[in-house]
Amino acid sequence: MVYDGRSEQYRQKLISKSLVSAQERDNILAKAQALPEVDSDQPRWLLVREYDNILTSGNETTKSYLDVNSILQFKNVAFGKVKKISPNKNYTVTNYRVFCQDGYIRKYEVDNYDENGAKKSEFISSLSENGYDEPIAPKDENMAKSICALAGFYKGMDPNLQSISAPSK
Repeated sequence: MVYDGRSEQYRQKLISKSLVSAQERDNILAKAQALPEVDSDQPRWLLVREYDNILTSGNETTKSYLDVNSILQFKNVAFGKVKKISPNKNYTVTNYRVFCQDGYIRKYEVDNYDENGAKKSEFISSLSENGYDEPIAPKDENMAKSICALAGFYKGMDPNLQSISAPSK
């Protein structure tokens, strides 16, 4: 990853948006392990973001869930699938790639579904505005940290990790 001459302080700020301490990693793993066991092909969803919609009236909340069974890790990259459910029960499923040791992220596939689970549309490509990996936005920090933690990344780990793994169930 190239930092375009940016300072080490900026680099550390980016990394803080994707890496957690070993204790925080253990806490995320404990939440994931507490999810009910299901068929190995079925997702197990961990809540990673919840916010009120400012464009709607009332207490309508959008929630994003990470499929803990979807986590993959290769070198310094973690992959995960996130389901975002809107108040009208339409939802999107997005695949993310997180450069955990660099603090960058990219959406690369999005499927949109209606409230009955019928697919409305599909996008397969790099979905960043400029076609590059982007710094992790504040709204995506918890999701990125969860993806990275479940893939085995945390602050102080061996930066030369070269294995492929998935979390144990």
